[in-house]
Amino acid sequence: MKWEYRATVFYAKANDPEAKAYLQKIWPGWEPPLHAPQALGPKLNDYGAEGWELVSMQPVHLDSDASVLIHGGPTAAHDDAITGMIKARARIPSSPPGQEPTRYTNAYLCVFKRPVE
Repeated sequence: MKWEYRATVFYAKANDPEAKAYLQKIWPGWEPPLHAPQALGPKLNDYGAEGWELVSMQPVHLDSDASVLIHGGPTAAHDDAITGMIKARARIPSSPPGQEPTRYTNAYLCVFKRPVE
């Protein structure tokens, strides 16, 4: 079997009209926080309706060029030059060696697959 893949970033926005209607249908009376991950339901369901299967979903931090910020890795005692540059562009503060600041995001990198006919 052959597969095709699609990678996209979805943003959780509970005040989006479609997300708001979906959330009220599933959880009547709930007032979700602005960036509740449950607000991704309509977008995920749309992809599912087109035959796409979600295979990975990861919260991410993106800069203006859509570079994905990741932690420096197991051997990095401090930010390397590239990570430091990405943090600066994404306005995320540098941190002392061996520590990462707590960050929040409403961006999720989602990877889907579906069979190719």
